[in-house]
Amino acid sequence: MFNETKISIIIPCLNEEQNIASLLDKIKKQKNVDMEIIVVDGGSSDCTREIAKKMEAKVIPSEKGRAKQMNAGRKEAEHELLLFLHADSEFFCSRLLGEGCKALVKEAQEKNTRKIAGHFSLHFICKKSKKSFGYFYYEEKSKLNRTDVFGGDQGLLIFKDFFDEIGGFDEKLDFLEDKKLAREILDKGTMITLPGSIGTSARRFETQGFYERTIVNILSLAFLYASYHSYLKITQNFYPEQNKSQKMNLHAFFVLLEKNKPSLMQRAFFYFPLGRYTRCEFIWQIFFNLDVRLRYLGKTNRGPFLFFYDKFLFPLTNYVLFDIITTIFMVLAYHGLRFYYWCSTRQMPK
Repeated sequence: MFNETKISIIIPCLNEEQNIASLLDKIKKQKNVDMEIIVVDGGSSDCTREIAKKMEAKVIPSEKGRAKQMNAGRKEAEHELLLFLHADSEFFCSRLLGEGCKALVKEAQEKNTRKIAGHFSLHFICKKSKKSFGYFYYEEKSKLNRTDVFGGDQGLLIFKDFFDEIGGFDEKLDFLEDKKLAREILDKGTMITLPGSIGTSARRFETQGFYERTIVNILSLAFLYASYHSYLKITQNFYPEQNKSQKMNLHAFFVLLEKNKPSLMQRAFFYFPLGRYTRCEFIWQIFFNLDVRLRYLGKTNRGPFLFFYDKFLFPLTNYVLFDIITTIFMVLAYHGLRFYYWCSTRQMPK
């Protein structure tokens, strides 16, 4: 057996001098947990490495790329529990990590398996804008354990042998590596929500635009689901380094997609997987959104709409016919958004 309070904390970094000191300080104040801290630097040009070394973290170099960096950190890890954290994470409780480890180990013992991983819920930290309903919705969704809900900014706590069995993060992906790993965790084991929450910066949403960032996120996940890697390379261009983020130009985004669109004969095969993804992984969010609005207004803490969808509506729509319907809906929505962002720039995509 292993010590349930010993963890290796792995933090991938690239030019995070504004955040790394605060995070390391918060980590060192955690109670009831023994840890090693591994900062994996992807070639920072600022003082990230120097700050981390000064604060007694183990700093190792790596090729640029979050998946490569986190896999490199795992190779240096000594303990049986791995915790992957983003550099802009924020802790609100000094017992967060200790309680998280105990919860994961307890669940593993009850299920008699180490094929289990855990994540914390999210709390967005806004500095430039008022915290709107959209952030509250994402915070509520981060408590769930459905496909494509988990994100790396929630922290990932996982047994080392289960992580190795899955094969680690996919280094062929320059982003969305956390989403793919979560899918594999759910395919082969269990994902649970740990007690407590992790704060994360809302800087991408605030800088790039909340709805613009959301639209690109949804389309990127659909392309990942359909294994459209050429389109993922396009969306990758709209995931710059945090410190290089700026207002997102969705007109340019749709122009790039249109330049690489499939031929007329190929489009049915192109759109259908995206339609299936919409039915399986997106429609339930419409019902969950209604539940969250009730909570936001203080009406209830329950989830009647999502329960109705899962219990009654999903079994009725789990057929190819409805994949076709959602494919048509997705095509109309895509071109509607494309037209809207053309109007916003007064330029017609070629």
